[in-house]
Amino acid sequence: MYKIAPICLALIATVAALPQGGPPFGGDHHEGDKGRGGPDEPGRTDYLSTFEDYDDDALGNDIGPYNGLFWENMAVDVADTLLGGIKAQSPPNVAIADAIDASISTQYPGSVTDIFDLHRFYFACSNDVLVVGGLTPTDCTLTVTGYRASQQIARQSIRYFAAGGTLLSGDAPMRRFTLNNFFKGVDTVRFDVDSLDEVDSIIIDNVQYTTYNADLE
Repeated sequence: MYKIAPICLALIATVAALPQGGPPFGGDHHEGDKGRGGPDEPGRTDYLSTFEDYDDDALGNDIGPYNGLFWENMAVDVADTLLGGIKAQSPPNVAIADAIDASISTQYPGSVTDIFDLHRFYFACSNDVLVVGGLTPTDCTLTVTGYRASQQIARQSIRYFAAGGTLLSGDAPMRRFTLNNFFKGVDTVRFDVDSLDEVDSIIIDNVQYTTYNADLE
């Protein structure tokens, strides 16, 4: 019969005593979130803003505070595709943003949100030539820039190619924009299109993000 040396017994006992299940935050924890990251953590809220719950009486007006963030230079309206145009990812409402100086931010009076993680959204570009109530798509390069405490910490660009948008060619689909991990822990995100593109509006829908409330001490 083989004998187990005392040192082996000690090692086995040490391993058995280790906590199971990995680190407390798993892969959700990221640097700069003040230790936040657990899915059930107080003060954390996951959003999928589709604008379908937006008050119909406020359509066409500036959004302002909505779902934990301030939406600057954006309005909610209906993307009508009866005779062509850009099709909302979740019809019928979309956010229509200015081609420059549009942003979402935690920085506004009465905000309880400290920072947020921007995960993904759908977008298209329009030159605002209406197709009988619809939005005409056009090619563009969209750049998204993330800030924290007024310092730029993230920047990412993607090209949108217009396809369809007329009664004969069918509705123009939106494109998904998935952000990289540098967009975690931001307090402001700006949306801008290339100045060489003939674009008047950025059409945005299904914005997925996570907000974290400020520490109240």
